[in-house]
Amino acid sequence: MKNSLKKYLLDILAFIAAVLMLTGLYLVYYGMGGVLDGSKYNVYLIIAGLIILIPFIWMAFKGKRGMKQMERDYEEFVEHLKKTGKHYKIPVSQIEVLSNDYLQENTKGHGKYEKTVYKEVFHNVLLFQINLNGKTYKYRKDVYLKPEILRMHLLLKDELDMYVNPQNPEEFYLDTSFMEK
Repeated sequence: MKNSLKKYLLDILAFIAAVLMLTGLYLVYYGMGGVLDGSKYNVYLIIAGLIILIPFIWMAFKGKRGMKQMERDYEEFVEHLKKTGKHYKIPVSQIEVLSNDYLQENTKGHGKYEKTVYKEVFHNVLLFQINLNGKTYKYRKDVYLKPEILRMHLLLKDELDMYVNPQNPEEFYLDTSFMEK
């Protein structure tokens, strides 16, 4: 019941946003003389339309910029850990692999055009531990590959590189970039 109410409210919010955006586009179009003969401009309608459209343009710009910034921040974090962190070689034989695959249900479309699409998801968890300053720390790394492909990648490597922040052992980077190729 709770999920259906949330979905219903999100659909209403999406509809309101679409109506506002279309209204803004229409006001700009009409204000530029799109419906009239093209020679008459109504500055007030153009301004009203742009005021309605500016939040949508800003959200689209900020969302794209925010994703790029997150990627840059993560790359800087990894480079910093590689330079300043403690380097470990984790033998593949000491890594426990837990695998699970399931069908993820996604709904596409709305109303009578709504359909359910299933996507197979392969979720693997690499579990391992290291000793740092006399303490044992347990780590996990989520990898989304078919289990057979993951096992083949791991069989080709004897050990994986891991970088840990000695001041904060929760900050780590396990180099699995060879699996992305």
